[in-house]
Amino acid sequence: MESSHLSQLVKSHLEKTFSTLKTKNTMQVEELHAGKWWVTSPDHWNYRAAAKAVEEVFGVKPDLTREGGSIPVTLTFQDCLGKSVLLLPMGRGTPKQGFRGS
Repeated sequence: MESSHLSQLVKSHLEKTFSTLKTKNTMQVEELHAGKWWVTSPDHWNYRAAAKAVEEVFGVKPDLTREGGSIPVTLTFQDCLGKSVLLLPMGRGTPKQGFRGS
């Protein structure tokens, strides 16, 4: 879904919902930032190599979470360079019980 279409849907929903509140307050919806989404296949050779490296270094298979797809420059790099882009975040979204970070 294109971001401009999604933005309009969200704005319309917020305005419709706000109008049902019958309040004296006002609301203004403004989009401050937008970018094209990006997604790629985790079966690409660079993702398989990165997963193997993460497992070798950290001793665990990485979680493929599909985060970061809203980083607009990712698609720009891929389009301009004509190469597959690899996003390799290093961190944990939610701490696991018993984990002690260094």
